[in-house]
Amino acid sequence: MKTVAAALITWRRVRVSHASHALAASTAVGRITGSRMTMAVLLAVAAGALLLAAPAHAQLSVTPITWDVVGLDSNRPDTSGPKWFPVGARVCNESSSPISDVSVSMDWAVGSSSTYIINRPGSLTTLDFPSIAGEDCVDAYFEIELQNRHLSPFGQSRPYTIVASAPGVSSASTPAGRQILIEYLVSQNRNTTDQIRYCDPTAGGNCNPAPGGTGWVVLGAGGSISFAVGNEYYIELTSQTATAYEELESFVTLSNTIFQILSVSTTYETRTAPEGRVPVPNPQLWADGCLWDSDPGSTNYSSCLSSGKVGGEVITLYHIRIISGGGESVTLEALHYDRSGGSFHYNTDYSQSPGDAEVFDPTDAGFAKRFIPSTIAADGTATLVLTITNPNPVTVSGYNFVDPLPFVGTPVSQMRVANPTGAETFGCGSPTFAPAVGATSLSFSNGTVGPSGTCTIRVNVTVPLVTGATYPLTLTNLTNHLFVGSTDTGHAATATLQVTATPPPPQVCVREDLAGWNSFSSASAPTPTSEYSLGVASAAAGTGLTFSVPGNDEWDAETNVLRTLAQARTDSAYYEFRLNTTGLDEVYFTLRGWRQNGNAPDTLTLDYGPAGSLQESITFVVPEQRDKPTAANLVATNLTANLNPSGE
Repeated sequence: MKTVAAALITWRRVRVSHASHALAASTAVGRITGSRMTMAVLLAVAAGALLLAAPAHAQLSVTPITWDVVGLDSNRPDTSGPKWFPVGARVCNESSSPISDVSVSMDWAVGSSSTYIINRPGSLTTLDFPSIAGEDCVDAYFEIELQNRHLSPFGQSRPYTIVASAPGVSSASTPAGRQILIEYLVSQNRNTTDQIRYCDPTAGGNCNPAPGGTGWVVLGAGGSISFAVGNEYYIELTSQTATAYEELESFVTLSNTIFQILSVSTTYETRTAPEGRVPVPNPQLWADGCLWDSDPGSTNYSSCLSSGKVGGEVITLYHIRIISGGGESVTLEALHYDRSGGSFHYNTDYSQSPGDAEVFDPTDAGFAKRFIPSTIAADGTATLVLTITNPNPVTVSGYNFVDPLPFVGTPVSQMRVANPTGAETFGCGSPTFAPAVGATSLSFSNGTVGPSGTCTIRVNVTVPLVTGATYPLTLTNLTNHLFVGSTDTGHAATATLQVTATPPPPQVCVREDLAGWNSFSSASAPTPTSEYSLGVASAAAGTGLTFSVPGNDEWDAETNVLRTLAQARTDSAYYEFRLNTTGLDEVYFTLRGWRQNGNAPDTLTLDYGPAGSLQESITFVVPEQRDKPTAANLVATNLTANLNPSGE
């Protein structure tokens, strides 16, 4: 449309010219009038040709946004200091029309040596962008690694090019001759990391970096940040320099396989460099204070062409998106390195990691269901049990699904919620789950499951007897996909219920020992002396008690700390037995226990259920030594409500 507008403006200018030159115009009037149709057609064709050719005029530009100078510790290059550095470029669409399917790659010069400088193993060397809007830009960050550091590769270099391309558009690249150069970095404590903090916009807080921003959380030393795949976050690095420097780059090591850097904004307490060279704020990691010469063909290569410095308190704000890495733990390292006085320096506390990034994928969830029993008579009742498992190391909220109950046959036999509903949840936080009697669809929302936890959902269902139906009936219940918020996990659950015209024969449950410990091979993790299947059971001592094995058939638990029940749970003052309960409807637990003296706790409490969602079952009174039992005296029966149907 802009091309057409340009043509019309040109035509108007001709008419204005006609009004100001009456004599020439009167001579030409007949020709203009006589050929008006022809000119209109030509104009339309020209406009159409320009419109069709518009994509060919779209232009890409690629500008380096990181410093080509990198370095190793000047004294201990093999064992100390950094080895990973970002290499980035800003790719801009110089046209007014969007450009789709833009691919940006980092390429090393053909034949260049990979002895010392390579792409970080496993990192991405090509980044794809679905679209760049007209007159807009994206940042493409790659990672390099300095290897064979024991060979002290100072002064070594490797030429590279960052190339952007797209269908129907001429490719563009960084200036020819750019190369990565390895310098000596002197470790000095004049550059320090003050703090790293982060903000999750989806958590409801204000991510404004100004003091009024309420959503920011400071990452403590040795702490961790939990990032969900698919979400966007802000990370802010605050560092301090003793003075201002000619060249400075501050960054956090962010793997481009996990973190997509959407934007960077850096501010400096001190700045003498002109704003045209170091903007306020600076939309990149590198502050080119003295107009650095990065052209290896120049006689002034790797030196300042002008004057200007930055420094003081430096705040680098990242806007990032988590693109992958569920289940990974990544160490965050903060580097501040500079050039001043003819030498290069980096922060001594670089090796003191500010913390870790724990990446989880909310869609990594388990979703299963079953009917208990799996065969009922028409008008009978079965319990539908659904389980959601969260394998992530952090709590995940927002689980939701819809479960349309099945129907089959002609006339139709429809599964529906029974009376009473028996609806209940375990380990699911405070969800919304309130199916009505007779409902033919279930809705579950706002579920929360702890780290490595399981959410169990139960409801009674029935299939009314239908005159004319042909029995037995098979009803397959397929749940819609499980969601986390609005994100589809792609997981559905299915189970089958058989319905007969008459009640099926009663099920005979044979009691069987699932696992037992008749002796103890160790105090911390004794191996079961019996298991119904190898590997289904284990035991482990909690860290809040001291355990020993005074005799082969018993173990002792000791403590010098008086605790409440809640404190005992928090302090891991327990002994844990694990059992895979897949396919089990009921579990019994028996234990022979006594007190060795009057100061020992006089009760034991049994908590059971999936990890992360235990529920209290029963509290036992423990007899004293003089009443030492000869058989199991602590017995819990009918443990059914919180069993994990698909795991421990």
